[in-house]
Amino acid sequence: MDGLTFRKATEADTERIARIINDPPGREALLVAVYCAAAKGDLPGARLALQLARDGGADVGLAAAVIGRLSKTSTRQPSLPKNAGVIDYLFLSLGEKRPAADLAAKAEPELLFFLAHDEGAPAELRVASAERAAALNIIAGQDLARAYREAAHALPKTAQSAPALRARLFAAFESAPSVKIRAESIAALLASARDQGIEVPIAEALAEASAGLVEDREAASFAETGIRVAALAGDEQSAWAWVDAGGEHTPPKAERYIYRFYGPLGKVIGEVQSPRPQPNDSAYSSDGASFLISNANGLSAYNPMDASLRWKIGKPVRFFAAADASSDFVVVSGGQQRQIVELYRSGTKQWDFALPGNVRNLGISSNGEFVLASDAKSLHLFRSAGPKPVWSFTVPNPELSINSVAVNNQGIVVLGAQQSGLKGGMVLILDPAGAQLFQKEMVYSLSNAWIPGVQFDATGKLCLIRTVETLTLVSVQ
Repeated sequence: MDGLTFRKATEADTERIARIINDPPGREALLVAVYCAAAKGDLPGARLALQLARDGGADVGLAAAVIGRLSKTSTRQPSLPKNAGVIDYLFLSLGEKRPAADLAAKAEPELLFFLAHDEGAPAELRVASAERAAALNIIAGQDLARAYREAAHALPKTAQSAPALRARLFAAFESAPSVKIRAESIAALLASARDQGIEVPIAEALAEASAGLVEDREAASFAETGIRVAALAGDEQSAWAWVDAGGEHTPPKAERYIYRFYGPLGKVIGEVQSPRPQPNDSAYSSDGASFLISNANGLSAYNPMDASLRWKIGKPVRFFAAADASSDFVVVSGGQQRQIVELYRSGTKQWDFALPGNVRNLGISSNGEFVLASDAKSLHLFRSAGPKPVWSFTVPNPELSINSVAVNNQGIVVLGAQQSGLKGGMVLILDPAGAQLFQKEMVYSLSNAWIPGVQFDATGKLCLIRTVETLTLVSVQ
């Protein structure tokens, strides 16, 4: 019969069949023979294997419908099962029409994994399955990226589903002609992914391309999204690189700024016009007697009573911290040499010092006697008299990165450090000799890349610790 031979069943055969019947995966395995015969065009063999599978207790509804249509003995259209497995997909693929994208919503985990990696699957079904697999943590972001890239070119023009649109956008941004377009595409993909519950795998897929934009000035306005992509993807180095690149604020777009000073009666008593400022554009000195403006031409100090120029540093700076106007000390980090800390007095350079890493935080006591500078992992206290550190401190946990520092007139230092993952941190208070006076472990649910923040009050006796969720005052007396 069609090349098949039969033999009398042995006792071992009977036991084997019984085990298959009592084992659901085993019953489903009986359908493999049906599929293999049908795929080779052996319809008589497929029908015989189908009968054996039915007798073995397998659910043959979908398989029977497909074999019936292939044999032209039935016109019944195969219907999708409630939960579709790999074997169901294989049978559906034998039909005249390829399986549609809606199969992804009913696909079991094994099928989602299979479709996400199957280059021969219908393109729209593949990207829909890859997204659902990513949402269920079945595949990683890199797998989702591969599915997008490989399927995008094969998507029909009529495919307008959200997964199809994201796949096209992902494939297009990688070859976009400008940094601005690439940055905008990454931001759009991340926002769309958030709504679908696949923000983390999308961030993993975008992480490498996003990190590649960190040094490009055209992507400056993308910094907030760049930090989020890196944080979600677990790329701490890139997250801090975005912060170090000056992405703390969205860059201003106006070409010229006007700073006006008002007297007690609300009348304008002075005005300063400035070219486009730096991200850290302006601040008062600690006593309010000097107003500092940072722009592309350098850092300038003005008297807020009449807007007269007091002094100027003729080169751009990235960060600065100013003491009282009576001392006129200001500590800065330059725009090009990001490891260099410089101390100026009345616009004249006093000394410089190279940190092990890029400058992240600067601080100076209101009397100008003590200077602080840190990179991500180390903090250094100086006296304004010279560039030799009084002491240097390294964070006790390599997972911590220093986010904020402050020093009072007695040389007491406070630092705030955050753990990778942005879910916790630590605040430390150190005495003028570098000995620890206070330690507080921080745990929070809401965060950003710049907490915990720390600062002293005007007396230097109280320290304010700030997170997104709490404010805490600590006495340092």
